Amino acid sequence: MPAAKQREIYQDYVCGSALRCAREMLAVLPVQFVLVNVSLVMLNKSTGHQEATIVLSVAFSRFGVERLNVAALDPSDAISNFVHRMGFKKSSGFSRVEPVQPQEVSAQPAGGTFSAAQ
Repeated sequence: MPAAKQREIYQDYVCGSALRCAREMLAVLPVQFVLVNVSLVMLNKSTGHQEATIVLSVAFSRFGVERLNVAALDPSDAISNFVHRMGFKKSSGFSRVEPVQPQEVSAQPAGGTFSAAQ
């Protein structure tokens, strides 16, 4: 299998895992959004050591998650429906990103969706 295809499959796996985590948290907690940060152990090239690195950060809104057709979506494409940060290239895979902060997410009037604060 080509390396680029393998990375795309891994991206879908990581995004699907984040989506599942959000769905399960929203199912049991009475909150309107959850922040999910995914970290991988990666080489820090400045220190030469392996360390946990955030590669995906998403603010999932209850309204946004409930309107998804989970059976038919592509997980990495579905992430674009939410405030997120993801460092990914087909040629190199995941890279470090800064996590989404709660103050970056603001409630929109009428509808319950969330977007990045201006």
